Amino acid sequence: MWRSRRLQWTPVRCQNHRLRWPTTAAQDDRATGLRAAVEHPYCGGIVGPKVAGRAGWLSCVPENPCLALCKHCKITFTAKISDIKSHSNSNRHRAASTGTTSIFKYNKKVMGSTVKSTGVPSLDATNIVSMYRELARVPQPVDAFASYTADGRTLHLTTVWESADTEMGQKVRFTRHHTSAFDNQGPLSFHQVGHAQEVDPNSLTAISNSGSFRAVLKEVTRDTETKQYIEIWDATTKLDCLDLESAGVHGKVHMTGNFASFQWGHIENKLLYIAERKPAKKDSYFTRKLALDAERGTEYQLDESYGEQQEEHVSPVICILNVANMAVSVIQDFPDMCAPGQAVWAPDDNGIVFVGFQQYAYKLGLTYCKNRHSKLYVYDLDQHTFCTIGETDKAIYSPRFSPDGATLVYLQSEVGGPHRQSCQLMKCSWEKKDILLIVDTIQSPTSHEFPGLYIDELPRHCWAADNTTVVVSSGWHSKVELLAVNTLSGDLIKLSRDEAVGRWQGVLTADGGVNYWTSIDSDESKVQGICWYILQFAPPDDSHQIFEAILISHKNEKELPLIVWPHGGPHSVFHAGFQIWPILFVKCGFAVLLVNYRGSIGFGEDNLRSLAGKVGTQDVFDVQCAAEVTAQREEINPTKIVIFGGSHGGFLASHAIGQYPDFYKAAVMRNPVVDLSMCGPTDIPDWIWYEGGLTGEFMFDSLPDGDDIKNLWMKSPIRYAKNIVTPTLLLLGRKDKRVDMAQGTKLYKHLKARGVPTRCNAYNDGHALSKPAHDADCFVNTVLWFKKYLA
Repeated sequence: MWRSRRLQWTPVRCQNHRLRWPTTAAQDDRATGLRAAVEHPYCGGIVGPKVAGRAGWLSCVPENPCLALCKHCKITFTAKISDIKSHSNSNRHRAASTGTTSIFKYNKKVMGSTVKSTGVPSLDATNIVSMYRELARVPQPVDAFASYTADGRTLHLTTVWESADTEMGQKVRFTRHHTSAFDNQGPLSFHQVGHAQEVDPNSLTAISNSGSFRAVLKEVTRDTETKQYIEIWDATTKLDCLDLESAGVHGKVHMTGNFASFQWGHIENKLLYIAERKPAKKDSYFTRKLALDAERGTEYQLDESYGEQQEEHVSPVICILNVANMAVSVIQDFPDMCAPGQAVWAPDDNGIVFVGFQQYAYKLGLTYCKNRHSKLYVYDLDQHTFCTIGETDKAIYSPRFSPDGATLVYLQSEVGGPHRQSCQLMKCSWEKKDILLIVDTIQSPTSHEFPGLYIDELPRHCWAADNTTVVVSSGWHSKVELLAVNTLSGDLIKLSRDEAVGRWQGVLTADGGVNYWTSIDSDESKVQGICWYILQFAPPDDSHQIFEAILISHKNEKELPLIVWPHGGPHSVFHAGFQIWPILFVKCGFAVLLVNYRGSIGFGEDNLRSLAGKVGTQDVFDVQCAAEVTAQREEINPTKIVIFGGSHGGFLASHAIGQYPDFYKAAVMRNPVVDLSMCGPTDIPDWIWYEGGLTGEFMFDSLPDGDDIKNLWMKSPIRYAKNIVTPTLLLLGRKDKRVDMAQGTKLYKHLKARGVPTRCNAYNDGHALSKPAHDADCFVNTVLWFKKYLA
């Protein structure tokens, strides 16, 4: 029988973990008025706090006894004695308790702060659009910069936020500025300075180490022509500006992707960045007057790019801007014909450390792929020589120097295999170039042990001021945790211990000197009215593996229709952080089940690699079991279950409605993989080879034989297409380089020919369908499709 580890159907004390535990331990704290509080063994929260008369501001949260509620401030926090004390001493609590407020506080309309379940039957296009507009305005943090004044008494914090403007059909990025007195002793209390300031989303900013200078790389479009400029600013004015096209020494600068870099030198007289090699001029055989440096007959020659989301990245080079005279020099002759990226200055600015992606017969896609063969190189600016650091048969990325320049850390993964996998944290003693392993991969962790590092990149400022500690955010099951790693001992400490938070992202000052916990959010910015649980499952066919699912629903609602949503990848994961679509689904009256099936990242390498060769069976089984177990909960209506997924999630959704045709009432898929045997036009052909479990390792000249094609077809959803009776909506990208649009249209035409209710929307977009206007249209159509077939 299927069993669920940690999942209990009777009421239990902790809704986060669904566990019972011994209640013999007790704590008595007279300062806060807490008596007979029992400490939770996992999250450290105090369960069922009993409040004495003089601590009447505190109460427990009925839905989650691991949280405490401040009646004055109207906020919740982990019910630990230390956290309760900290809150009771905060300026905010004192002001709320005495009825005083800041002179700068004013009443304002709160948009989208509370989720109210609309109810699926009452939905129409108008109120769905209204809800999307409202919640799209809720900003999400994307970056932060912290620094303090020369006297060390004031801390400046700049946070970068992003939201979507549905009227303009584009994302809006802006900054907020905060300051706090800083004395290394008392708690921080941040105050916002001025208004939020919009920043150009098509720009990059680099602040010099001293904070004296700011460089801005921006794109400006006039009359359909786009140019790039670099501006140099000090604290008061713009000092200079360079038109990079007029300089004429390289092509377009990389602002995103695996190669991008934009960094001041330590001496603050140079800027380092990555751009495209100056393109050779192409001309026709029939041109009467050939340009001086043009090659005849090359106008239609294919220039291979690095795939999805990197269509303009073909041949990168390293560029250095001398700020004194605004002259650009280009380094473009690289060893092994490698493609340079992620460049950083070596100590004293006498060299450049960069990642060199190795070149083969043709280019493979780099987006979401951390398994591409790459080496770590050092370029000596004086000698004009290259040398490698560390192992040369790995996938290497994210080089970061310690503040004193004595140590370099970087991430390292295996070449080939799953596109996203656990990485090793490596360090290099810069003087001796000795390489040491700090954190290794973990093969089979227990359900509560550290599962290994799952990091896409290291933060720009990941080092603490002690030149010993590195702070990173890493996937840990269905959460992102904040970790501190001692680079001398390899010891690792989990800094994020609040079970009420599902995703942590850390930021340090440039020298790593500020290390305090505090909140700068107002209560009004938080979305209320939802509850979420992480459910953990133990498959009956494998006693050593687990997987999880995140259930999100409206509080105090029952008999909700359920959207089952497996992630793509397949080696990806859903984290229990803010995501606009799940929240909107809940607001529309659904419950949402985000399934992290076996093969997801963050559960150990054995778990991740267990899926290879078993796609279409193991992952489908996990998703279906999670759906069936969750359907038994009292808040779910087991007769109203639908499924949604994109990419590999679409692969699983199409499998589910083919293998379980009576279980799901409707399905929506974004750019699904439908037929592995026909998946030729893709920027990641190695993905099919590895996940399909084909014989031998992928080679650049690999071609599947008849047995391979049969094997791939047997693992594909198209095998079950004749069983499908579920109404199906397909959302496809015309510019998708990862999963060809023909995959989705193949299923669409088959269902249409059989009379199954189906519809197909095609967008002028890539694999993620991430353009704001397309994302909005996809959501509205998805909800309307589900509503229609749940009626």
